[in-house]
Amino acid sequence: MKKIYTIIILLFYISVNAQDYITFKRTDAETILPTIISKLFDAKFNEQTKEFIWKPNYAERLDFGVSNDGYLYTKLDKYLKYDNNNFTTIVAYTYVKDENGEYESCHICSPSLSLITFKLVEEKENVELLYFKKFVSRIGSFGESTDVNILQISQDEYCVKESNEWVGQGSSYGYEHLYYEGENILDINSYGDNMDDINFHYETIISVDKINKIITLTKKQDGRNEKTNEKTTIDTIERYEFDDYNKKYMKICK
Repeated sequence: MKKIYTIIILLFYISVNAQDYITFKRTDAETILPTIISKLFDAKFNEQTKEFIWKPNYAERLDFGVSNDGYLYTKLDKYLKYDNNNFTTIVAYTYVKDENGEYESCHICSPSLSLITFKLVEEKENVELLYFKKFVSRIGSFGESTDVNILQISQDEYCVKESNEWVGQGSSYGYEHLYYEGENILDINSYGDNMDDINFHYETIISVDKINKIITLTKKQDGRNEKTNEKTTIDTIERYEFDDYNKKYMKICK
């Protein structure tokens, strides 16, 4: 589990009639943050294990799974600050435990990703909850989480980029998934390698046009010149434009 970095979030306040509008006053995050997360997850915080323990309903069991004891276990992973520190995304992972009370760690056992994003408001006196996505996706393997960072996609918009990999049978593949407000907006095959075939290798370079909100994927794959049979690199280019209405990247077919 990565180290949790300190952020400036304070006193927790929820108005029942305010629905999605939640604000926090800034003070010592380490003392108040467990209260915030406990409210959002409807969980109890274990001070010793730093786990948020909660009981999923039937619909949540379909997404997250459930431990033998009927509970799920959530841990904070990291804070992502961006846009001059005016925005903070909290990354959390939820785990299933086996009959021995240990995190499941099989090859296909994946923790579930949750995202919580805040924005500083009122001249940085408060922070406002922009969105909370309890279940984003299951990612990782052997019970281990993956790397999550921020990717700027326009002059004033950002998304979360999750990087994952799969290794097996002499091959390894990398994947990157982009999320906007907790929803998947683009999947990218970032690299591929076959240890049994030195001629099989590719990597994808990502470039972002922040003015037009276009992502260009340049796939560089090992190949051979048909005439000389010499090793060369074959470039395949795909372009995706952000659809503001559907909040998703769409492939440009031209």
